[in-house]
Amino acid sequence: MKMLLSTLTFLILTTALYAQNNPSSSDYERKTIYEYGSRFILDGTKLKSKELQDNLFRFEPSKIEYIQSKRNGRTAGFLIITTLACYATAITQLDKKPGLAAGFAITGFTANIVALPFTTKARKQLQKSIWLFNRDVLSN
Repeated sequence: MKMLLSTLTFLILTTALYAQNNPSSSDYERKTIYEYGSRFILDGTKLKSKELQDNLFRFEPSKIEYIQSKRNGRTAGFLIITTLACYATAITQLDKKPGLAAGFAITGFTANIVALPFTTKARKQLQKSIWLFNRDVLSN
């Protein structure tokens, strides 16, 4: 009984390990884009921003998502710059006009809160764009 159980375990493990070594996994590693921290990797090399864009533009669905991601990212960036400008103005007006400084601080805080959904959406759209690219590149 012990021998039978050992043999079955061995067969299951070797089959599972063989399944992990299928030839399409090398295509996956070679053709797909993946994120490593704040970097994007394709075929073992780090992609520059322009190279990432060029690859994502190869397929229409990933191109559309990437463009929307960039648009939302620019909106978030504008709101964050507005936040910084409001905070800087609030600091400079603190001694002269405290009421005005408070207004700028509140405006800056509000702009920062409004920027958060744009930042989150841009990040999700970029990830979806990469997912769509990987799907399309593997299906071709």
